[in-house]
Amino acid sequence: GSINGIPWDDRRERQQRAHECQCPHSGRAALNEVKGQIRMAKIRQDEHLKRLHQQAAATRFLAWSKQYSELSLVISRERDAPDFECKDETNGEIVGLEITTAYYSEQTAKDAWDVARGKKKHTYPTGVLQNPGEELAGFINERLVDKCKKQYNVDYPVLLVVDASPPLADEQDIIDTVLPSIQIPAQVPFCAIHLGVILDTHGQAHASQYWVWQLYQLRTRSEA
Repeated sequence: GSINGIPWDDRRERQQRAHECQCPHSGRAALNEVKGQIRMAKIRQDEHLKRLHQQAAATRFLAWSKQYSELSLVISRERDAPDFECKDETNGEIVGLEITTAYYSEQTAKDAWDVARGKKKHTYPTGVLQNPGEELAGFINERLVDKCKKQYNVDYPVLLVVDASPPLADEQDIIDTVLPSIQIPAQVPFCAIHLGVILDTHGQAHASQYWVWQLYQLRTRSEA
């Protein structure tokens, strides 16, 4: 049969759809699902941006090490801990590479990531910095403590690079203020720790320069 020319089956289906649209629980579930999808998309974006930053920092350091040290490493694969597995082109040995980033403060770290996410246009520190060099050193020390607590379940040595791009520092600031304030933890799971810094040259021939300082080197028994 039918009512007003609408077959029973079609009328029942339309009523069911209308009920689903009017049900607040159904709408809330759909809204929560959309929010969950947006949240997961942001997490994936952050993970992608973090990996891109790690790759850039690793590329800078490996290029420097080929030119100025005995290391000749190339990335063989990406992983979680350490971030990269590298191969020494001279002897075929495997070396792990862990990357961490230092800022002046948690606020400047947030500012930098907001720029990476497209939320801001510049990374110049927005807060008041009483002593930028000491604050940068304090942040580096926090990163060193966190990284040295981690366990790297690999059978090859791991090298840590602390990457930084302090806009208020120059080479002399790093040498005079930052380096003397860095504290290496008592227990270090790395074969070496390096600080890699991009410094603004303030209008000189190159817009920026990359400097590296060794903070720690594991001594062999013969050196102890």
